[in-house]
Amino acid sequence: MLSPYVRDLALSFISLEAGQQIYLPEMRPWRKQIFTLLSGLTPRSG
Repeated sequence: MLSPYVRDLALSFISLEAGQQIYLPEMRPWRKQIFTLLSGLTPRSG
């Protein structure tokens, strides 16, 4: 099985790409994990 972090990232990416609206109160428990993963994928300029 996929780790919870990979699952959360995949679900958030699929939702954003499909243009679906995310119901934020339901996503609140996963919000910190999703933002942590997305910030790790964002290139940092130095």
